[in-house]
Amino acid sequence: DVMMAAWGCQCGGEKVMIHLSDHQTTDNLRLKKAFTMSFATKATVAESDYFGEVSAREVKDKVARAGFTAHKAPNVDAPIIDQYPVTLECVVESFEDGVLVGRVVNTSATKNVLDADGNIDWGKLQPVAFDPLSNTYRVIGDVVGHAWKSGDKFK
Repeated sequence: DVMMAAWGCQCGGEKVMIHLSDHQTTDNLRLKKAFTMSFATKATVAESDYFGEVSAREVKDKVARAGFTAHKAPNVDAPIIDQYPVTLECVVESFEDGVLVGRVVNTSATKNVLDADGNIDWGKLQPVAFDPLSNTYRVIGDVVGHAWKSGDKFK
């Protein structure tokens, strides 16, 4: 099954963390010890929001209802949704008190979101982030500084 998770982040170079309440997905995480994480984008925001609105416990075919398709990930026992351009394949490192930590074992991306060097171009991807103050999704993309460099002027 799939779900929309709004409360997540990168934690370290190879790990992700998501805060989850009880869902069909949490049952599957405990069973399979693996998951995939894809990025909702400007182009997939309606489908992604739908995945968060309905539970796979009640709507077993929600992926198909959204017009999406899936296939099994090559490195973990979890699905990859074909319509998402970037997918992280992860193994569960820990899952306690609703906090899931996964280790990324593979990243796949479609060519249309890659730059000339083969890296993911966030401007092309147009991922969305949840804004809890206005209950909206906002596109991420503009570069406004460079990590470990923009602050150099204060040294």
